Amino acid sequence: MRGEVTLMLTKHRETEQMRRSNFTIFSSLNDVEDLRVLAQKEIAETFSGNERVISVDQLSCEEIVRKLNELGLAEQIGSILTTTEEFVLIAAQVREGLGIPGQSWESAVAYRNKFNMKKLLRLSTTFKVPKFWHPSMEKSLQDVFSIEEKIVKKPIDGAGGVGITIYDSFEKIDGVEESELVEQWIDLPVLHVDGLIHDGQIVFSAVSKYLNSCLSFKEKQYVGSQFSEDSELNLRATKALQEVIQLLPSPMNFAFHLELFYSDTELFFCEIACRQGGGWIPKMIEKKFGVNLAKENLRVQAGLPHGGLCLDVKNNYSFIIVPYGTELSLSEEKLRSQQGLIDFRINQDKEESATCVEGQFFALLKGKCSRELNKHIDSLLESVEYQKDH
Repeated sequence: MRGEVTLMLTKHRETEQMRRSNFTIFSSLNDVEDLRVLAQKEIAETFSGNERVISVDQLSCEEIVRKLNELGLAEQIGSILTTTEEFVLIAAQVREGLGIPGQSWESAVAYRNKFNMKKLLRLSTTFKVPKFWHPSMEKSLQDVFSIEEKIVKKPIDGAGGVGITIYDSFEKIDGVEESELVEQWIDLPVLHVDGLIHDGQIVFSAVSKYLNSCLSFKEKQYVGSQFSEDSELNLRATKALQEVIQLLPSPMNFAFHLELFYSDTELFFCEIACRQGGGWIPKMIEKKFGVNLAKENLRVQAGLPHGGLCLDVKNNYSFIIVPYGTELSLSEEKLRSQQGLIDFRINQDKEESATCVEGQFFALLKGKCSRELNKHIDSLLESVEYQKDH
């Protein structure tokens, strides 16, 4: 029988501010009997000599198993948690190598590899899967796409709008690696569904619409999101979510972030990840529903009960992120008096945004409905002298 040690893989540093406020990586799981955190050496060193932190030279299955055996912990680990999407495959490898329950390798690959993911979802009935091509397929690009079709090349395990290139035709592609996927371009807006699964059941989900697109940061335009008030669309998106979870080899306990292209009549699958959404999606959800998805994701992975909802029925919420490189006039004093603005952050540490969740200005807004929220957003952008045409 396995022990009760809970192991968390992380890349998050512990800062002095976190220690002063008594909010550390351990605080979300203070009712776990024996929690150990494992991180690469440079990250582990930020935890001020905490005896529960395990340092490794690199986060690989072999190195982690070697270190756990060295410390005599290999047979004591009862569960392995991940705080970021990039460790999902490594955690699954370690689980299978040591016989630890949790998300399997098959499940991890389905949720991380967009090619495998879309092959498994072609049987869907509530949404369509855009045409796609990978170098391992017997068919050629020409067999899948017509010459006039607009297409997208993206990393097979990418996130945050990184590494995506749009082409007017497959003829313009200069090669496709095994680590890349080519997809049909869908010229529709995108929604996202975020939530939590516990014991194999969807216990919470929320549907939101992206403002602009996840690629807008490349054009120096803001990205953002807002809860959907379209009940019919929300129902369609929820049914699509249920089918995605059923068709994929889904783990029993995890947070999810699903993206779908949508129109009045159709839904097209974009992707799903076994993690909470990025940017300020978790902040927006916590304000509206009282659910901290980052915390709850760790708790259900550890086999702990999830928290309840505290719904704000009177208000809708939205956030925006303005990328680096966009000219703005930012005054904290002026921002504090901005109507509808309930939280903001100003960053000045970079010149360019590498992903859609990096930016010089983050803002969280509240309004009674989407119409009021949009007025608040327009007023805020005007106040910081944001130019819509870049």
